[in-house]
Amino acid sequence: MESVECPGLGDSWHFEQAEDGSASFIDPESPERLYRARPLSRECTHCGATVPAEDAALVPAADDAAEWDRLAMQHFMGCEWIESRGNQVKA
Repeated sequence: MESVECPGLGDSWHFEQAEDGSASFIDPESPERLYRARPLSRECTHCGATVPAEDAALVPAADDAAEWDRLAMQHFMGCEWIESRGNQVKA
């Protein structure tokens, strides 16, 4: 565990980063004091673009063209996930 200065929380807290991008801040003097933070964005595993976290798990219906057009604006040109409509159709 790494110790970091957490603005607004006081002295050095322990910091853990999970694989899903979430973070935990733990008070070393009172381990029951725990703060969890979710990531604001995620990286698309297909094109590498950084997309808002709330959209990263969103899979609209394959025929929802307006929503897919909106999501496409957040990904790089040619993103396989967008072109296959979230693996719902053959790209």
